[in-house]
Amino acid sequence: PLAQTAQLPPNAPSRVTLVVAPTNLISLRIIDLVQTWDLQQGNVFNNDVGDAWNLNKIAFAQLLATLFAQRDRVVVLSGDIHYGYAACLNYWTHPQSKTPDSHVLVQLTASPLKNAEWKTQLIHTKLKSVALEQPQDWVGWQQPPQLVEIQVMEERSRQITVEVPEGPVIKEIQPAQGNGDLAWHLAIKDSQSEPDWRYQVQWSRRGAACPLAWESPLDQAAATPSPLGWFQNRKFGLSWLWRNRWFQEGEEVVGQNNLGRVSFWGTEDLNQPQTVIQDLYWYCPWNPTQVLASRYRVALPLKPPPPPIGMIGPFLNKP
Repeated sequence: PLAQTAQLPPNAPSRVTLVVAPTNLISLRIIDLVQTWDLQQGNVFNNDVGDAWNLNKIAFAQLLATLFAQRDRVVVLSGDIHYGYAACLNYWTHPQSKTPDSHVLVQLTASPLKNAEWKTQLIHTKLKSVALEQPQDWVGWQQPPQLVEIQVMEERSRQITVEVPEGPVIKEIQPAQGNGDLAWHLAIKDSQSEPDWRYQVQWSRRGAACPLAWESPLDQAAATPSPLGWFQNRKFGLSWLWRNRWFQEGEEVVGQNNLGRVSFWGTEDLNQPQTVIQDLYWYCPWNPTQVLASRYRVALPLKPPPPPIGMIGPFLNKP
């Protein structure tokens, strides 16, 4: 992406820090599942396994700790994954304390100028709306915490101490799991086991595509013909569906070839949070000679932490 911002006065406090990463920190959940499966099968070269930092939770946690040890607000510019999007990560150290440290990271991805593929073009469309990215809530400990597994069978329940390996421990907060006969979840044993840090991830919604102001509308007849020719156009009408504007207005990613432009909006008060904006430019399928822009807008305030986990609080994922 191309970033632009006004020059700050000499010795002014840093409002936001830009970090350029060759690939993404946060990726689609479905991509994580596919890459995890490939990794378990030893197919590390399939689907670019390991590109996203969040596939290795401990390394990702160390990266976040390193970034936020120096800065409160970070914007990461990334690419090389064949689609563009924006995601926001709020991070807290010692979230259960009276004075937690709050941080925010926004990832802006623009990719690529060329080399879009059919998978990215599919998630660009309304089909991805069937499984939108849900907010994620993660907690972590530097040292193994005291965790218990709570099993509920009919009207009875029992607690089982969980063996936790040495080193940093990272868990995702999830609903209880199980079936009609047995339900279970993990929980912390007592208040002394509250996490050392916590972060939440949320994907930004893609703004409606808008024609560029400096472009004049072009004749629809100039559109590139469908590669399947008359068979697709006349017999099944798939070309019409694919080129339909409503169908192409997905809610999360730009899966067509794109170019990103990043800008910042805010007041002159350096203590006030800014808003970071990413505009992704791409050729529209219903008129491939016309360029459109989709906007992502993410605010950069430092949010207060969520309530402590607590013994009866949210549930943690199983090992």
